[in-house]
Amino acid sequence: MLTNEQIETIRQNAEDAICSYADKTIYFKRSYDVLAKDVPALLEQIVLLQDETKRLERKIVELDDDWIRLLKERNKYKGKL
Repeated sequence: MLTNEQIETIRQNAEDAICSYADKTIYFKRSYDVLAKDVPALLEQIVLLQDETKRLERKIVELDDDWIRLLKERNKYKGKL
C-alpha cells in the first residue's frame, strides 16, 4: 500500500516533469491540467485496488483451508463405507 508520503512524491515528480516542459507547448499545459486532476484519483484507486487484492488473497486462503477440511471429512467418511 502506498503511504501518503509516496503518493505526494509521485504527484510532485509528475508536476515537476510537466512543469519543466509546460512553456514549450500548449499540449503540456493541457497534460498538466489533466494530471493535476487525475493523478490523485488514480493513486487513490491504486490504494483501493491494493486493499481489494489483499482481501481477495485472504479469501483464497480461507477457501483453500475449507477445501482441505472438506477433503479430509470426505476421506474420513469414505473409509467408513
